Amino acid sequence: MNIRKAVKEDLNRVMEIYAYARKFMSEHGNPNQWGPTNWPPEKLIKKDIEPNYIDIEDGEWIGDNNYGVVHRIATDGFEKGVGAFCINWAFEKCGIQT
Repeated sequence: MNIRKAVKEDLNRVMEIYAYARKFMSEHGNPNQWGPTNWPPEKLIKKDIEPNYIDIEDGEWIGDNNYGVVHRIATDGFEKGVGAFCINWAFEKCGIQT
């Protein structure tokens, strides 16, 4: 597997993946996670593609420790283990051993 930053040309595919994830969750007993509100909305995904956490306004992180943020993970069901791969990748980027 390969992780890269999304670019605006990925938007349609990202929205397809979230649509698949909503349907999958609904069909497997979790209809309220993202389904009722069609979460996440396209407007938010567009914003997510832009750089985040470069400048924090009206607040600050507690302490000077390294940190990591995982907002949402979704898959189209094509490959198994995507969630674990993403979380482990994020841990490595933060210097956390799993």
